[in-house]
Amino acid sequence: MSGLAALVPAAGYSSRMNVFKPLLPLGETTVIARTVNTFFTAGLRRVLVVVGHRAGDLRPALTELKVQEVFNAGYAQGMFSSIQAGVNSLPPQVEAFLLLPADYPLVRPQTIKLLIDARQKSRAGIIYPCFEGERGHPPVISSGYKDEILNYSAGGGLRQILARHEDDALNVEVPDRGVVLDMDTPEDYRNLLQRAASIDLPDRLECEAVLRLAGTPPGVIVHSRAVAALACGLASELNQFGYALQLEMIAAAGLLHDVAKGLPGHAAAGAELITNMGFSGVARIIACHMGDGLEPGAGIGEKELVYLADKLLRGDKPVTLTERFSRSMQCFAGEPEIQQAVRARRSLAESIKQRVEQELGVQLDQWLEEWRQRGEKESGCGIT
Repeated sequence: MSGLAALVPAAGYSSRMNVFKPLLPLGETTVIARTVNTFFTAGLRRVLVVVGHRAGDLRPALTELKVQEVFNAGYAQGMFSSIQAGVNSLPPQVEAFLLLPADYPLVRPQTIKLLIDARQKSRAGIIYPCFEGERGHPPVISSGYKDEILNYSAGGGLRQILARHEDDALNVEVPDRGVVLDMDTPEDYRNLLQRAASIDLPDRLECEAVLRLAGTPPGVIVHSRAVAALACGLASELNQFGYALQLEMIAAAGLLHDVAKGLPGHAAAGAELITNMGFSGVARIIACHMGDGLEPGAGIGEKELVYLADKLLRGDKPVTLTERFSRSMQCFAGEPEIQQAVRARRSLAESIKQRVEQELGVQLDQWLEEWRQRGEKESGCGIT
């Protein structure tokens, strides 16, 4: 990554916030530290932070972060002047730079890695991360545009410059809402605080983006949505009886449990894929959805509910466990080892089902029919 650098403009007045955004707390750190550490975690060490307004207040944090400070004397002229100051400070060996304003603090390190990988594989001079088709930050910009940026004085700033070169641009879809989430208002800040607390959990749209990027077949996606809804419905019921099950975790794991369907050992393959995306908690549930790591008689947790919901559905339609497993037994007639594994999975599902029924005081087959009739495939789900 010696040919890459990151530019972080942090020189503005934060006028719409009425507070200095870079030093606002965000989780256990600050906005500026979160933004800078995103690059460090992704393996990119050359980070330049452009300062201006309240530069003296920001300097101790930058010293602690061990980043290069670039002072923009003309910061009052706006963001583009800070971009020019940063670009002018790039050393000659930098071939491209990632531009991430300090008020985009919740881009995930895995997204930076995806963009760097795209840069290495593509000849495009401008690479945009996109979420749900919307371009976001940080774009990766070739140093070939350095002179044009430094010499530009017309209106529109960097956006206008880049718009001239659509033929040299590449859109890269990423499963990261953070690329389009900035912080201009107090409400934006409150939303980012809430999101920062669960940054290791993909939300619904991010899960759907993962499924698309993985090429998951449409029928599998339909099933996965139903598994997420059913598992969340069961968890919501159990939480009324004193459980503290994480609906967001269950929903994400339900949506992504079959992300690698069709690959050998798809549970392990899916878990590895999701781990590499930074969602290790979700991945641990995915790894168990074929029964590995689950024990009959254990307590009811997120893993158990995703496992059970998966076995109580054929496609997106509720079925009994007898219906669910009889087809597998028939398909593998004459293959005793596989049938033994099928029986073990059914026994595990029956064990979990019985424990859920005991806790809720209902027969799940009846509960499932009522759930189906109510059309609650979207209710009770903690994912948004």
